[in-house]
Amino acid sequence: MGWPEDEEIRLLCNNCGRTSYAFSGYFSQIRILHVAGAGAVWSIGSEHFLTEEPKASDKDETASLTPSARADATDPANTVIKSWEDETSRFRLIKGSPGVGTYNPTALPEIGKECPYCWCTAEHAASRYESHCKVLRAVGERCVWTLGSEYLLKEEPKGRYAGGDAATVEFLRANSTIPVVTEMIWWEDDKSKFTLMKRVPGVPVSEYRFPSIEEWHKYQQELFGYIGQLRRFTSPVLATVDGKPLCDYHFHKPWIRYLMPSTLDEFRDKLGEELAAHGHQSQALEFAKNFPKDRGPFVLTHGDLDPSNVMIHNGSISAILDWEYADYYPVWWESMRVDPKHETIDLVKPFIGHYPDEQHFCVRWGSTIERLNKTREKHVIELWKY
Repeated sequence: MGWPEDEEIRLLCNNCGRTSYAFSGYFSQIRILHVAGAGAVWSIGSEHFLTEEPKASDKDETASLTPSARADATDPANTVIKSWEDETSRFRLIKGSPGVGTYNPTALPEIGKECPYCWCTAEHAASRYESHCKVLRAVGERCVWTLGSEYLLKEEPKGRYAGGDAATVEFLRANSTIPVVTEMIWWEDDKSKFTLMKRVPGVPVSEYRFPSIEEWHKYQQELFGYIGQLRRFTSPVLATVDGKPLCDYHFHKPWIRYLMPSTLDEFRDKLGEELAAHGHQSQALEFAKNFPKDRGPFVLTHGDLDPSNVMIHNGSISAILDWEYADYYPVWWESMRVDPKHETIDLVKPFIGHYPDEQHFCVRWGSTIERLNKTREKHVIELWKY
């Protein structure tokens, strides 16, 4: 997503890199707690810490923290989940409970005194600490942070099954040659779910200019091969790769939050019942009548295959990202989930098939939901919960 052309982008926070072009709705649980010299301790939700100190330092910068703060970061009862370093900093991700008074998940930043993303204050800003924990992008209630040059940390609201992305990546690493993130750790607490992942080299295809038609054809063949591998994995039921109920947002609108069937008939019946129960009998009948017929078997589907999720490096695909919507679906589902505004739609449809009846249904259904949302209160219906 580009910057607005009619607005000058201003840096609002040196610590986390928040700018005036920041999306509203993100309530950060990633907060700077303590600064000591050139090092700092961050809380990552209610159960984890992150420490950062300069790589060039020959001492533990956290040694100058106050006793209670240092206990938070160095308590032997805590567990170091991951430690790494890059060209500027050393990082440690630590599992443990923050000390009393250091973390309040219901607190709100004081406007004008604390950054609403990283919660830094004037005291933090005046320290010698130079943060390399930066906001990469924030959309709605989700945010991706860079932790130095080697790792990314994604935060999003708790509620949906948190392990789908990691489970699919692990499955593909073990059973295919599809390039995926080489390292991924996820967890959740009472408020948020977090995913720490190793960065991959390259740039998204959406930002890449192919230098020749030959390189474009090479990319096509690579993508075809990886999609072919993906679609060889099949399942008798709609599910994730680790057997959890699916949860796709293709039909998701504010008042229909979770759709978790195991068969297409169940999907059709459950959603039709919800429509009828909320006074939309005519739409429920139309939905049941026009619902696409099964073209089984169910195949493993990425679910969000657009150019921003395909990384390219040195002329080859270096990784396919964001498998959080990957589940076993009907053979036609992948073509429904490719954004028609992207060139990928023309690239993949000849390979995965073109399904005009299903496309027509999905477009009509999306328009129906949009109309319903404008005429009723936007509340969340949770059909089934984990």
